[in-house]
Amino acid sequence: MSFLLCLNTFSLLDVSDGSAATGNEFRLQSDRERLLESQLTYIIKQLRSRTILAMREQKKLKKECHQATQQLKGYEDQCLAGEKYSSEILGDAEDATKQLKDLTQQPRPEQAALDDYRATVEKVEEFGEIFTSFFEDWITNSKHQDLARDTIKALETSWKRSSKNEARPVSKTRINELQELLDKINKRKIMCLIYMDTSGKTMHTFAVHVLLSYSRQKRIQSLLHQGGMKFESIMQKVKLTEMAAEKELDVAVDRKKKCKEVLHLSSERLKNIQQQILLVANRQRSLEEFESTCGRLLSAPDLLQQTSSENDSLKEQLQKIFKIEEHLMTNLQELYKREKESLKTLKHSSESVNVASVPIICERMKRLEKLIEKETKLQIRIDEERRRHVCLAKLLTQITNSDVHLREEINRLLKPLDTSTSQQTSNESGQCLLLSRSLGL
Repeated sequence: MSFLLCLNTFSLLDVSDGSAATGNEFRLQSDRERLLESQLTYIIKQLRSRTILAMREQKKLKKECHQATQQLKGYEDQCLAGEKYSSEILGDAEDATKQLKDLTQQPRPEQAALDDYRATVEKVEEFGEIFTSFFEDWITNSKHQDLARDTIKALETSWKRSSKNEARPVSKTRINELQELLDKINKRKIMCLIYMDTSGKTMHTFAVHVLLSYSRQKRIQSLLHQGGMKFESIMQKVKLTEMAAEKELDVAVDRKKKCKEVLHLSSERLKNIQQQILLVANRQRSLEEFESTCGRLLSAPDLLQQTSSENDSLKEQLQKIFKIEEHLMTNLQELYKREKESLKTLKHSSESVNVASVPIICERMKRLEKLIEKETKLQIRIDEERRRHVCLAKLLTQITNSDVHLREEINRLLKPLDTSTSQQTSNESGQCLLLSRSLGL
């Protein structure tokens, strides 16, 4: 409206200059010029007052921008430290997962101990089969001894009845029966000698396998202890990792929230600076229009020039602050993006610890405990087998001693017989003895 007033005044002045003006008219023109100048001066002062207020706002914005830039450095340091810590937590989580997975694998010493245990069980079962075989032979030979005693008693009774005769009629069948008894005695002797040799080796093997079982048991106990300690250490690490991830997650959420707030403030400052620049441009345009149209009416044009100069300076300062704020905004947006990535990393860290391996590890620990129990039972079984073989050896020794007496009885019965028959029997017995010696028994 002031600008239109200025134009209207100029039109009035131009009309008065084209007519035959009187003295009153010139005075009227002077009054109008003074009024217009007064109004223009007021308007320029108002514009300058607004410029001064804008300069104060510019200083405030500059200070806020500087403070935000300083805060950004602190946020960047915190973000960098958070990223590093988040990376360490993720590394710990992945390492714990790998260690848990490795712990599910059966180590070579454990598999070797299991294989040795199975081999020992098979060997003990073989010893059991050997015992069963010789025990059955002992039962059979015991029966044969009883039959031999009955046969000898029957022959003695028969011969005593015919003792009144000078020549005892002995049938060839009876002699053959006695010879068969001697043959069976020789066979039993060979069987007993074979078992005694086998028994000696078996006792040595028993002793070796018991020692090996104790040694395996200690190794398994050591594996169980080491595995348990390692498992406990890993689970403690998992717990600490999860706690650290949760704690750092809360901190990261706060940082992200604070960064978002600072980002919002920066956005508001940018809008404010843009608005201030727009107002400065509007004022500058008004000043330029005043200077081009009404400048000659001003008795003191310095005010207009000063206001215009201040406006130009303010615009330059605001543009500088705008660039700084734009750079700050870009950095804050990047920082905000990094904070979101850090949050993702932390969430992944808390979820990346794969505890699915835990049941497998617990099952493996139980297998080791059962294997220790099996080794204890195996040691007891080996001792039982050893006792059985010792008992069987005693029984077979008794058979051998009984056979000595039976042999003496048979020889006593055969001695009075015909020389040829006795000689034949002696030769057959000798052959049996030679057979046993040839076998190294």
